[in-house]
Amino acid sequence: MAFFQRPQSAAIPIVAPEPRSASSSPGPSMGRPISKKDAAMKHCRNILIYGSCKFEGKGCAYYHPPKAGDVPESPSSPSAQ
Repeated sequence: MAFFQRPQSAAIPIVAPEPRSASSSPGPSMGRPISKKDAAMKHCRNILIYGSCKFEGKGCAYYHPPKAGDVPESPSSPSAQ
């Protein structure tokens, strides 16, 4: 049953990962959920990818920039009217 024997060597040695200390990684970890405070500052990926978000008014926690037509234009000078 040579087929089921473990190989004697591997092309890349397999080793256990080193333990990570809190000071070695300044950025957030990948598995950590985003807090509501951070999510309010982050742009919605649906807006960036598709141009719209179907959850925009229904509980999407991310920032949705106002559309171009939603922002009223302010007059440049009061005498222009």
